[in-house]
Amino acid sequence: MKRSSAHIHHAIGSRYGRAILRFLIFISLTVFYTAGITAQPRIIARQQHIIDSLNAVINNDRVVSVKQLKLKYDSLRKKKFIIDTLLQTVYMQNGVIAQAQESQKMAQIAFASKENKYIFSLIATIILLLLIFAGVLYYILELNRRKSELILKQKKLVEENQKEMVDSINYAKRIQRALLKEEERVTMHLPDHFILYMPKEAVSGDFYWALDKDGYFYIAAVDCTGHGVPGGFMSMLGVAFLNEITAGSDTLSPNIILNKLRDKVLKELGKTGETKDGMDISLMRMNLATRKIQWSGANNSLYLMKNGIKVIPADKQPIGYYPTMKPFTNHIVAAEPDSMYYLYSDGYASQFGGPKGKKFKTTQLKKLLLSIHDKPMKEQKKILKETFLKWKGKLEQVDDVLIIGVKV
Repeated sequence: MKRSSAHIHHAIGSRYGRAILRFLIFISLTVFYTAGITAQPRIIARQQHIIDSLNAVINNDRVVSVKQLKLKYDSLRKKKFIIDTLLQTVYMQNGVIAQAQESQKMAQIAFASKENKYIFSLIATIILLLLIFAGVLYYILELNRRKSELILKQKKLVEENQKEMVDSINYAKRIQRALLKEEERVTMHLPDHFILYMPKEAVSGDFYWALDKDGYFYIAAVDCTGHGVPGGFMSMLGVAFLNEITAGSDTLSPNIILNKLRDKVLKELGKTGETKDGMDISLMRMNLATRKIQWSGANNSLYLMKNGIKVIPADKQPIGYYPTMKPFTNHIVAAEPDSMYYLYSDGYASQFGGPKGKKFKTTQLKKLLLSIHDKPMKEQKKILKETFLKWKGKLEQVDDVLIIGVKV
């Protein structure tokens, strides 16, 4: 019975369950009716009890079903409300999305339009800059072309002027060499001697001068201010002045010649301190018959070598302007047989070189001359030249070099 009740409760949950329940009641009544008339009262009572129980169950089931239906209805209504709300939200979201998409589309169109304008402006700016650059470049190229043409013209003019200058220098060089060769030719028949002459440039500011006159032999080593072209012009002027001074009939002493030479330089070049033009000189006169020697010097002394060294000092003033100008001193030297006399400019002693790049100096020059004074003239000249070149090395020659050695 309990099992039947469980099945009944399980079936009444639906419309079909209740129909089956009624059918079972009908079958039960039919069975009870056929079972016998005798048991009818008891059966009826029992049947009535069953009917009442079933009615209670049915009524209870109806109440439960109504509640369940109500709950399902409420649940469905809530779900519908939620679904409607969600649909409205979706519709609203779709609208917002559509508006956003529309706004985005409009923004993209506006951005594209703005970007196109920017690109157009950028392209226009670039084209303008290129045009400006092309114009500037053309101007620069045209300016450079004109400058190049001007430079070429100037270069051609400079080359022409340089050629004229070089030609003039070479011409001056030939004149100077001709003058010096003439002096050298004069000395060929005079006492044994050598001349070491090493100009710094094509034209030299140092020069040597010689004269054979009336039994007297004059020889001088002269160092003009400057070297190169200015010194070369000064040297030619000095040669001309010396020739002019000694052209007369008198045989002048060395100091008189220096005084007259200074007067001519001051007259031609100026008597004030504004000009530094002038020359240093060592001038010796030898009597070829008696071998007596007279000498005078302006700044450059005379070295006498004979078993030692003797220095005959020069006057400390140049041939030119000097604040305290005095007459030059004339020195009479007692000649000794086989003695050597050296006249020089300062170029040899002023040369930088050696292991420490220092000046050669006069002290070292005097020692060198003393060590070679008894050698033949050609050998002395060779040693002096080789020593100078070795000392100079790869350094630049700083001045003209002139050394004259005369053996008495």
